[in-house]
Amino acid sequence: MYQVPEAFMIHEFVTNIREFSTSVSGRNSPAAIIMFANYYSRGMMGVVEKMGYAMSPETVIVGDPSCEFRYSNDTHGISAAVALVFAVDRNKPSGIGETQFHVVLSSGLSPVGPTYKATSVIKRNMLTFTITARREGSRENIDGETILNQVYDEVCYSLSLGKNYKFCPLS
Repeated sequence: MYQVPEAFMIHEFVTNIREFSTSVSGRNSPAAIIMFANYYSRGMMGVVEKMGYAMSPETVIVGDPSCEFRYSNDTHGISAAVALVFAVDRNKPSGIGETQFHVVLSSGLSPVGPTYKATSVIKRNMLTFTITARREGSRENIDGETILNQVYDEVCYSLSLGKNYKFCPLS
């Protein structure tokens, strides 16, 4: 099977987004993009870098670099990324408000939840370690898998994408 070069695929992906935005809004860059990358794909940094140069600084780009997704046009099963594009409708009737996107950037990591302190780290082979740790305020040793499950339960379910609504009374 013929493989399309990755650089061409990235260029085509970004170009398709820009062309869609232009056709809908008359603007090269959409208002916002939510990216979803296949868990098994690599090289999403190339896509992000290309988008950084190709899109307006006002375009909000967020996403998940390691997920699974399905969509109806995937006939060959070779998708690496999907983008949900939000573009301004140039044919929008007057008096209808605009959707505004806000993004908060962080300069680093912020601690969330309790601290774990390693009590034992054992090297099993070149790539595998066994770790046990204690949770802050506890004397119980917890294995690495349990730690990951606890962190996932506390953090991952609280992450979500939301929309703020502003209601105006009709008069």
